[in-house]
Amino acid sequence: MKIQLKKLRLENFKSFEQAELMLGPLTVLLGANATGKSNIREAFRFLHGVGLGYSLADIFGEKSVGGEKVWDGIRGGTQEAAFTGHSQFQIGLEINYYQEEELNPIPLTYQVQIQLLGNGHPPRIASESLTRNRQLIFKATAAALPAMLTGHIPVELYGNQDIMAELGQPILNQIGRKLKLSEPLPLQQQQIIDALRDYLAEMRFVELSPAKMRVPSFPGQSLGDQGENLSSALKTIYDDPQLKAVLMSWVEELTPMDLIDLDFPTDQIGRILVSLIETNRRTSAYSASDGTLRFLGLLAALLNPEPATFYYFEELENGVHPTRIYLISQLLERQAEETGVQVVVNTHSPYLLNFLSRHALNHAALLYRPEKEASCSIHPIAQIPDAQRLMDEQGILRLYESGWFEDALFFANGQEIERETAG
Repeated sequence: MKIQLKKLRLENFKSFEQAELMLGPLTVLLGANATGKSNIREAFRFLHGVGLGYSLADIFGEKSVGGEKVWDGIRGGTQEAAFTGHSQFQIGLEINYYQEEELNPIPLTYQVQIQLLGNGHPPRIASESLTRNRQLIFKATAAALPAMLTGHIPVELYGNQDIMAELGQPILNQIGRKLKLSEPLPLQQQQIIDALRDYLAEMRFVELSPAKMRVPSFPGQSLGDQGENLSSALKTIYDDPQLKAVLMSWVEELTPMDLIDLDFPTDQIGRILVSLIETNRRTSAYSASDGTLRFLGLLAALLNPEPATFYYFEELENGVHPTRIYLISQLLERQAEETGVQVVVNTHSPYLLNFLSRHALNHAALLYRPEKEASCSIHPIAQIPDAQRLMDEQGILRLYESGWFEDALFFANGQEIERETAG
């Protein structure tokens, strides 16, 4: 069984009044500051919290286990989660669900609406549903007064009567766990619920920190979201002969060094730290450049024998020389297509866009916020009027650097854009 996200829908969430993001194997987000790129990330993080089984209070706040924080809440908490002037928001997904050995996907739609009451009241589920081929798997809608009095929400669920779920917990988390059912769900429905929950739980949000990647780690530890345990994650890849060959070929392409091998020496307590070995030189992670470490972190994530289902990467191009950024775009595209992992990247780099294939550019989107307006919008680059022709003639690098895409959206309100050059 396999899940593939096709579309993210936002309604009154943070800076988005109404917006849709089409998703491919690789989805690249670009736009100026304060156009909503980070809020797209927060929408995915909200869904990740749902998959992890967290309560709404934990998703918005933070969660600790055994005194150690394991979850940072949604930025701005409940006070800044809804679009200006609204007390509710909705996040939805359109999904392709592939059963074993079947080529044609089953379309799923999941959506959850959250009510933010304020004045010290906790957030609660206003509605939530999951459909398969437009046929209901479950649906819950809170009636205002009964919900306020009981703290529960009625759930329509196959063959079950009078099922009530907690208002402060996503329904997707409660089915098969907390809810007491009078009749078991059909196997396929339960499999769909479990598959979606697992997919959301396995999402990764990677924002690599060179300082974290320079810290030694014990063999077997997995890569953290800030690049923690980089050396142990690389060692796992290095120990697999096939993966080692792929890893070394990418690293050799990245650096101008006469690279012949990687080494993983141990310290006095058994921790390892990766070193890059040249003919006459050894460079440890302590001395490696930030750009080299970021690229190694990307390799450690995507070449992992057991990669995540979904990665969200923040500005991977930081510290990487412009002449080597093409390697990032090639690696992202190749791994997404070959492994089925879905990748979303936000970037400010025109060079990363410049090296994307035309297929990948179909899933590149510009986030745009008109001056003096509160709402951000999402626009597939390939669908911006006249963009495809000018990209073919002048290249996306020039268009992006000159601000042509934003200009095109500004002037496209019912008018045909006439512009000979991007300069």
